[in-house]
Amino acid sequence: MVGKEDVIFTDRLNHASIIDGCRLSSAKIMIYEHCDATDAERVIQEKHWATIGAGCSSTDGVFSMDGDVAPLDKL
Repeated sequence: MVGKEDVIFTDRLNHASIIDGCRLSSAKIMIYEHCDATDAERVIQEKHWATIGAGCSSTDGVFSMDGDVAPLDKL
């Protein structure tokens, strides 16, 4: 889905399997604060990654350690 020319926007507290998948993709990883759609928007709008190819977002729906629910409607 993504490669070394691309970027993944990801929640700081994602499950280890998501983090591993992001790392194995070779894409640039941009981390936003946990369940913070405003910070995700800030990270997405940063210009230093703009020359990279495609972008995608990756997050847990429910974070198993704390039971937090990702604000999917805002992300």
